[in-house]
Amino acid sequence: MARDPVARFRTDFVTVAPADVLRFVIERMTEDGSQFVCVVDSARLVGVITDGDIRRGLLSGLSLDSPAVDFMNGDFTYLIAGYAPPEAQHLLTNFEAIPVVTSEFALVGVVSRRGSTAYSLAEPFLTPRETDAISVAAASGWISSKSQDVALFEAEFADALGLPAGLAVSNGTDAIELALLALGLQPGDEVLVPDLTFGATASAVVNVGCVPVLVDVETASLGLDPTGLVRAVSPRTRAILVVHLYGKPAHIDALLLFARDHGLLVVEDCAEAIGTLVDGKQVGSFGDAGTFSFFANKTLTTGEGGFVVFKDRKALERGAIIRDHGMVPEKRYWHEIVGHNYRMTGLQASLGRVQVERLDTLVEGRKRVFGHYRSILSSQPQFEFDVEPVIENRVDSHWLSEFRLSPESAPVRDRLISFLLELGVEARPYFYPLHVMPAYDKYAIPGEKYEVSTTESARGLCMPSSSFLELHDVQEICRRLELAWAVIGQES
Repeated sequence: MARDPVARFRTDFVTVAPADVLRFVIERMTEDGSQFVCVVDSARLVGVITDGDIRRGLLSGLSLDSPAVDFMNGDFTYLIAGYAPPEAQHLLTNFEAIPVVTSEFALVGVVSRRGSTAYSLAEPFLTPRETDAISVAAASGWISSKSQDVALFEAEFADALGLPAGLAVSNGTDAIELALLALGLQPGDEVLVPDLTFGATASAVVNVGCVPVLVDVETASLGLDPTGLVRAVSPRTRAILVVHLYGKPAHIDALLLFARDHGLLVVEDCAEAIGTLVDGKQVGSFGDAGTFSFFANKTLTTGEGGFVVFKDRKALERGAIIRDHGMVPEKRYWHEIVGHNYRMTGLQASLGRVQVERLDTLVEGRKRVFGHYRSILSSQPQFEFDVEPVIENRVDSHWLSEFRLSPESAPVRDRLISFLLELGVEARPYFYPLHVMPAYDKYAIPGEKYEVSTTESARGLCMPSSSFLELHDVQEICRRLELAWAVIGQES
């Protein structure tokens, strides 16, 4: 899949030495098609040469055998690595390229109008087949939730993952809300929620009138810590909301056991876990309900969209009524309960149906990309890949290629991410713990330290993970990561 050449930072620049003669400099610039070269002496940038510098040198009487030091520009504009100012793009209106150096003037790259490949965190993997499917759906006129594509997508998605029958909805957050409502939770009921997750997990609980209770997570899986549930449960607790974060399977067997012993419902948030397996079964099929997201950066996408499955047939039927404004199917426009509009459109479903046909490719692509990162970076001590337990009956779908910085390196994580963006690589940190944010701090357990979610959130790093990335893409991304680390890592 093509990506636009939008990044400004390049590392494929031309360098010459101060003693290299003008003839050689011209040859190097011609080979590269460049109008700009850097003059480097013992790894230190000492000057730049442009076409204009060459013309001016020749007009002043220099020959093709004159050394670069005689016609280079030693008073040049430059940027300090990791601190490129916002006006860098403006500077490029006056310069072909601008060198980027460390504080010791070691050359690490150039900012150029030519640009280089940019790597987004997670792009949808679309083909002309998806475009054709949307066009056919649009031409049919059946573009709303009444389209037959919605029901077909529901059946095909559930069948592909071995899930119970489910309902397609407008997004992953609505899927959680619908699950809670269809299972009969009432305002004021408490739901145990992991402290380390995307905010939508907790907001869905709040939106249906329930109360999220934040629980710390395990170090390895980043899922709910079963031992922490004991301190969180109360007479008002009705459910556990299990999140399989970043595609890692949570400790679902222990969580199910706790739920059974305490008479609690279990809802699995699998927004990031399409293709994640436990004992050969797709997560989302273990609890009373399982929810999925089809946002654009997810493994399978419908642009926006979600899905919810239920173990109990009556909950499924109740969910179908709630999804459609509370109207009963046998009597149109007759409302027996207050419902919502959680429906998916036909256009979304038509896109999703093609994505389901390609699901194996999409899931295996994410796994392959993570494998490349692991093989390239795991020998470097600042990157930790071995915090996950080796449990044969669990399969991580690697929605995002994520790993962690060592404790010693963690303090520079955010600086590293900022510098990577300058290098054309979109990386991002782990989610913030919910208990530190104003929207959710009121739901923290008094006195709870949340040591694991706090520690792991501060050192997690998510790298570009699109299913279409090939080995050479990951190698280039890692090269830029290693370059960023060579500069930023000095601060750790």
